[in-house]
Amino acid sequence: MVNKVPEGWKNLPLVNLAYYHNGRAFKPADLETKGLPVVRIGQLTGTSPDYDFYSGDDVNEKNLLQNGDLIFSWSATLMVTFWNGGPAILNQHLFKVVPKPSVDHHFLKFVLENSIDALADASHGSTMRHIRRSELKFHHVNVPPLPEQKKIAAILSSVDEAIEATEAVIEQTRTVKRGLLQELLTRGIGHTEFKKTAIGEIPRSWKVYKLGEVAPFQTGYPFKSNEFSQQGDRLLRGSNVGVGTINWSEGNTCFFPTTRRDEFRQYLLKDGDVVIGMDRPFINDGFKTAQIQKNDLPALLLQRVGRFLPISNEILLDFVGLLAESKFVQGYLQKTQKGMDLPHISKSEIENCLVPIPPKNEQIKIADQISSIKNSIRQNNNSLTQYYQLKKGLLQDLLTGKVRVNTLDLPALLNAEAPAEAQAE
Repeated sequence: MVNKVPEGWKNLPLVNLAYYHNGRAFKPADLETKGLPVVRIGQLTGTSPDYDFYSGDDVNEKNLLQNGDLIFSWSATLMVTFWNGGPAILNQHLFKVVPKPSVDHHFLKFVLENSIDALADASHGSTMRHIRRSELKFHHVNVPPLPEQKKIAAILSSVDEAIEATEAVIEQTRTVKRGLLQELLTRGIGHTEFKKTAIGEIPRSWKVYKLGEVAPFQTGYPFKSNEFSQQGDRLLRGSNVGVGTINWSEGNTCFFPTTRRDEFRQYLLKDGDVVIGMDRPFINDGFKTAQIQKNDLPALLLQRVGRFLPISNEILLDFVGLLAESKFVQGYLQKTQKGMDLPHISKSEIENCLVPIPPKNEQIKIADQISSIKNSIRQNNNSLTQYYQLKKGLLQDLLTGKVRVNTLDLPALLNAEAPAEAQAE
């Protein structure tokens, strides 16, 4: 479908905007331990930080990378990014994108980023999302003159910078939280006597239990997708569980008819519930566990997500949430998770984690010390969500010409609450 073209703009297929050079198809025997690093998608996403190398002198210039080169991953993980890792060689399933003289490279990045979903939808017929090169001939975009491209790119880059700054604050705050949490869960508050246990040294008055002994883990119900509805109670799926946050973004949320709520009351989530996503539980940001807030409700627990149900009032839910974020739980589950293509953990593995349990009054004190940091992370995650929503709207408005750069008040749009600094009490 051809978009309405503003005066002075052109409507062009993506293939006309740049040269798309596919990476080199290396054989395992080609790879070495020295030479130029070979860049795969895992290095771009951070899932595989270790590089293979190649020292041969037969590398085509089209496959060589320098800082600032634009990379388009077109298979499985679809993304567009700039390379800033120094001289390297591009592997197959990645395009090195070289813009034509009339196209700004930052503008082109945002155009490709905004086109990914439409390109993937057009390349149907595969169980794995990918983009065929031929689709670049048929997908048209509106292209303004070069000066306006640069202005659009500058605006969108400002939003990206706000996103990156907020993500940096979140990561800094998480680092502070991890250090304080480890100290509190091993040393407690005000203790002078300690004992050695199967999980290390802890205060003498504390006890060690399997997590399932103090807070059994309830897994969700296998709701059938053909019974989902357009509105109603939200279904908490694994894709909704992030690192310390619940993601109900558009396109990532499924619903179940409210009229059938009573049939599944035992799976209704409650304020304060601690949940874990059991499929691919460890992602780039960390471990997929979060605590349900009032604004997440009403919601139902779907299979492959679970929640803890403390056996008595002596076990504080907020403290169980801290245990789920601790090295005691995550270290054990990292060792026991199974599966390569889809790593996963089981109910029994979660319940078998050995954890330290202090008296309830000290659980409360520990949770209180962590609460301000958790609130800071939550606030910054909310800001991050708003920035992503802002960027999504701007991509649509600016790249179609619906909103022109000379009518946009970017400072007002970015006038969100500044990310809170990470602090430890």
